[in-house]
Amino acid sequence: MKNVTTSVTSKGQVTIPKEIRDLVGIRPRDRVGFRVEDGVIRIVKQRTVRDVAGTVKPLRKIDDLETMIRDAKQDHFDQRIRRR
Repeated sequence: MKNVTTSVTSKGQVTIPKEIRDLVGIRPRDRVGFRVEDGVIRIVKQRTVRDVAGTVKPLRKIDDLETMIRDAKQDHFDQRIRRR
């Protein structure tokens, strides 16, 4: 585990040292999250849609986007009718 010390500015900002950013792959404009666990603050790189695109296999083959949209609208309509 790598330990690096930095300071907090008067505005509550902290610079993540370059060697740490490089180690975990944080680049400019990436988003990070904060988790507090048992008094320990963890900074976690947030995954974006772009990061996970293509990693999940679709439930069904999408042949035609228009057909998929029409089916989704019909399903939504059917569910609303059943609720009444």
